[in-house]
Parts: sequence; structure tokens; C-alpha cells
Amino acid sequence: MAGVSHGTPQVFGKRSAHFIGSYEQPLGKHVALLGEWWAGRHEFGDFVPGFNVHAGPWVLVGGYKFSNKPGTVTDGIIVEVGRRW
Repeated sequence: MAGVSHGTPQVFGKRSAHFIGSYEQPLGKHVALLGEWWAGRHEFGDFVPGFNVHAGPWVLVGGYKFSNKPGTVTDGIIVEVGRRW
């Protein structure tokens, strides 16, 4: 997937637009590798490689966030749990 993110000064500190790209590579029936990249040096500017697991109505996503701003402390582990209704 590819697209554009547009943000206001309240979100990015200034009005701006950035490229977003992502991929998902299935490894089996319920598991996939994934990656997402938001261009820019703002708070949301990062690359997140990870995985997702679909188990029934539940979805588990895990990854690691690498900031586009070298030397900052915004890198970290990301875990998301979701449920489809």
C-alpha cells in the first residue's frame, strides 16, 4: 500500500504532507510479516517492521518502531490486540 498523510499544525507542529508505505507478506494461513513507513522527521515519522497473527476474531500485531530522527528516544516495542465483531 502507498499513500499520503496530511496533517495540521496540531498534529505535526506545522501543516504538512508525508508519504506512507506499507507491506504485508503472508507466511501461512494466519501469520504475516508486515512493515510500515511514515516519511518525515515528526513524531509519527518512523519505520515499523513486525508481524500479525489472526486467530478467530482476534488479531495480534507486534513490531519495533525505528524513528526517522536518529539519536531520539522514541524507538520502542509496539503491541496491538484487536477483535473483529
